[in-house]
Formats: sequence, C-alpha cells, structure tokens
Amino acid sequence: KHCLTNAEMHFDSAKCVAELKNYPIANSLLILAAEEAVKGHVLTAGFFSVPLPFKIGPIFWSHTSKHAQAEDMEGMVIISYAISQAFADPKKHWMNQMVHALISAVTVGMTLDTMKVERMKWWKDANDTKNRGFYVDFRNGAWIAANRISEEEYKKTLETVEPFLGGIKFIMSLKESDYKKIYKN
Repeated sequence: KHCLTNAEMHFDSAKCVAELKNYPIANSLLILAAEEAVKGHVLTAGFFSVPLPFKIGPIFWSHTSKHAQAEDMEGMVIISYAISQAFADPKKHWMNQMVHALISAVTVGMTLDTMKVERMKWWKDANDTKNRGFYVDFRNGAWIAANRISEEEYKKTLETVEPFLGGIKFIMSLKESDYKKIYKN
C-alpha cells in the first residue's frame, strides 16, 4: 500500500510539472513512480506466495534491480492492466467483463513482441534518463545540463509507466469478496 501511495504521489507530481512544460523533471518523476510501482508488484507477489526467481531485497536499494524486474514483468503487467480496465465498469455482468478482459489481454499480448526490443532499451536507459532529468552532470571534462526531454518523450514514458501504476492500483482495490467471486466463477 505504501508503494502505491508513493508511486501515485510521484505520478501526480509528474503530471503537474508537465503542465509547466518542464518535461525533464516530469519524466524523471514518472520513472520514480514506475520504480515504486515495481516494488509494489513484487511485494504483492510475495504476499500471495508467488515464487520469485530473484531476491526481493535489492529492489529497495538498487535502481538497476528495479528496472531489470520491471523489464521482465512488463508483459504481464500490461496484460493485467488491460484486464483491470475491462473490469472498470461495475455495471457490466462479470461474464461480459471476463470476455472483454480476455480479448484485451490477447490483443495486448500480440503487440508485446513488437515492443519488446524498444521497451528493453527504455528500461536499461531509465535510471540514467531519470538522473539526467534531475541533475546537472560533469562528464569527460564538460558540464552537462539537465536532459532535454521533449513532450513526446514524456508521453512515451507516461505510456510505459501507466500500466505499472494501474495494475498495482487494481490489485490493491480488490476486496476479499472480489477474490471469493473470482475463485467461485
């Protein structure tokens, strides 16, 4: 729950900063939101006794670890986000929601392969991109101003981060009665 709250604060702050057209800092805040959402997904998996092929500890202190885990779980997160969007309308009958969710998941799953290489590079560069949005740097004897991030690049980051936040938000919104309904059906 704390990871979700923190991720939402970074996400909301990013949107406010983007309204000021300060895309480097807004982009960095979105990446921070993703890092917190990744922690939330990993901790939730641990809570539900899902076996994880990595140690949980490094996600608390290693940005590289968070980004590697995000890269590995992105496909599943995007599919679960599509499913959560299908269940967003409480007026729909659960069977209609399930069919819509499955169609969404299959459609999203088919597009994941084409996005995989691009997304892998995005996650590998994310920590450096985040730092360059926040800090002035000194490399190879030269000062480097905060990264120039365009509105389009910011929107691409927003598109990458949203499923991570939406997926964990959906999981945290479920009540015990929702789990019973899912298992019953």
